[in-house]
Amino acid sequence: MSDANTTTDVTIAPDVRQDAKPEAKLGLVMTPAQLKKSVERDGEQRAIISQYIAKNLINGTDYGIVPGTSGKPSLFKSGSEKFCSLLHLTPRFVRDDDTWEMSGRKEGLFCYICELVDSRGVVVSEGRGSRDVNDTKNNRQHGNVNATVKMAQKSAQIDAVIRIGLSDTFTQDLEDMDTNPATPRPGNFNTATVAVHAQPVKPQNTPPRMASDNQKKFIARLLEDAGEPVDDSVLAKLTTAEASAKIKTLLEQKNINK
Repeated sequence: MSDANTTTDVTIAPDVRQDAKPEAKLGLVMTPAQLKKSVERDGEQRAIISQYIAKNLINGTDYGIVPGTSGKPSLFKSGSEKFCSLLHLTPRFVRDDDTWEMSGRKEGLFCYICELVDSRGVVVSEGRGSRDVNDTKNNRQHGNVNATVKMAQKSAQIDAVIRIGLSDTFTQDLEDMDTNPATPRPGNFNTATVAVHAQPVKPQNTPPRMASDNQKKFIARLLEDAGEPVDDSVLAKLTTAEASAKIKTLLEQKNINK
């Protein structure tokens, strides 16, 4: 990761000597000197980013740790915008027809790709996000097309920013591990949803893991902040995955309404 005038990719010039091996001619070989330089540069960049996060990102506003998850901070919209400003990247949104096709062309499902474009017009990263306007469980703005589109685009933008090289620091997925790996994660039809079908399916009689007290308390607090009623009987029935999806939706809506 670097400023707008440099690139994080390591370009290895192909060996054009007459006696060079085929692999070297294709540029697949990195010399020890090049590798050392790349490692040193990567370390310097990560140190700079860590300092930037500590000085400029606000916990609870730009990122936050959600109760019931792995503990890795989740990057919020405002945090992604700060990184775009830092690296002089402009988000550009296009329809994600591939994801929509894989979802069965579901009516009301809005899928987007966010391309992060540098000052030269080069796409340096992209991410995916989607939301279902008819989802009454995880979309508080169900039926509101404009709000649903914004949520899908925001999800795609955060995904794109994390893919720049922040995946070891931040996550976008607020869900804890789902007890049924064959079940797509609610409201997030990204590439992980497709890969999940290759995993073994647990027995159908495996009971779902219920939401933790911390998750339920956090949801109640978010609902109160939004001026919405808190129904303890509803919270008591939430599974871990459902609670995580609910938290994600509430946090996203909180960012949209700012």
